[in-house]
Amino acid sequence: MSEAPGPAPVIRRFDGDLLALGIASHFVARQPEFGEYPARVLTETLAGQISRRDYCFVCAGPRVTGYAGWAMIDRATADAIKAGGHAARNPALAALAATGDVLWLMTFTALDRVAVRLLRGAVRAAAPGREIFGIRYRDTDRQVRRVTG
Repeated sequence: MSEAPGPAPVIRRFDGDLLALGIASHFVARQPEFGEYPARVLTETLAGQISRRDYCFVCAGPRVTGYAGWAMIDRATADAIKAGGHAARNPALAALAATGDVLWLMTFTALDRVAVRLLRGAVRAAAPGREIFGIRYRDTDRQVRRVTG
């Protein structure tokens, strides 16, 4: 006899920045692509995303299966990051609101393809008509990727 399917995964945010930061920190730090980040850098990055409301989770019932966080930045800042800067360490990001012309995807991790699909849709919905970029790291390779137009 097969088990009943679990709750359908949904995009969500949590009430309260501290709750969201705790859940994000716990989930993101356990993923291989973020597990080696210094705790201070990762926490500051997530805290900035959450305080600006530039984030979302994928949850299937109480289980988190994905997280994405971003910053809306101006073209000059995006060009500087593409050229080798670091979004998480750029002091200008601390004061940004949703006014930039580029969505810079800073954090993206998912446990399955359904979560990836839902996160991509949520990120696109957060930036209608704007370009979306992010950096993908593979071992020592740094690739700037345009996510969508």
